Amino acid sequence: LPSEELKQIAILRGLECKNQKNFDSKIIVLAVLREFIRRHMKILPYNTQILSVLGLINKKEVLKGRIAQVRTGEGKSTIVAILSAYMALQGYFVDIITSSEYLAKRDK
Repeated sequence: LPSEELKQIAILRGLECKNQKNFDSKIIVLAVLREFIRRHMKILPYNTQILSVLGLINKKEVLKGRIAQVRTGEGKSTIVAILSAYMALQGYFVDIITSSEYLAKRDK
């Protein structure tokens, strides 16, 4: 699929996921995001990164106050990017704060 079509699919699936709130719709949104990152950033998010995001989003309660512990070198920036995109696709506003000027410029 061309990038623009992939983007439109991600947006539609994100809104469906917000309305349906079932596990399958979450998986589809994450799969589309993973493919989008692979095509545009030339990296393939690791399975552990996708599982970390699933661990954060796969509850019925609100996401506020959740954290995940990830070791050095396991791609925290990618996890945050995937989680942020997931939430933004559902229509939520997302703010990301970092103390690293390098990471802010790299990941914008």
